[in-house]
Amino acid sequence: MLDSGRENYVRLTKKGKTKLDTIRLLGEDALVPQTWDGFWRIIILDLPEERKSEREALRYLLKRANFVCIKNTVWISPHPYENLFMNIKKDLGFTAELMILVTDKLDEETKKAFLEAVR
Repeated sequence: MLDSGRENYVRLTKKGKTKLDTIRLLGEDALVPQTWDGFWRIIILDLPEERKSEREALRYLLKRANFVCIKNTVWISPHPYENLFMNIKKDLGFTAELMILVTDKLDEETKKAFLEAVR
């Protein structure tokens, strides 16, 4: 609890925001549509070693959101979680470290890598 001089308030830390996002993924209202909308969500994550704890937290969230790692830093999913990760990107100030792409086209090799990774 912080005191601003006039009233008390609570501020969520970066770690707290990550935990809140995890809770959202685990909650009953976190269900995503079971029918595919035809769009792939691709997240490119590039955090340096000195930010390892944040990188591991993001990897955990990506796995919870059913993203599949097809390369060391490239994650892909057909599920519509891009808004969640856009909020994480904004909240944690990841301007270039986290890239979010939504596309309806993948080359055949990338589709194959995704399908092999989910097996």
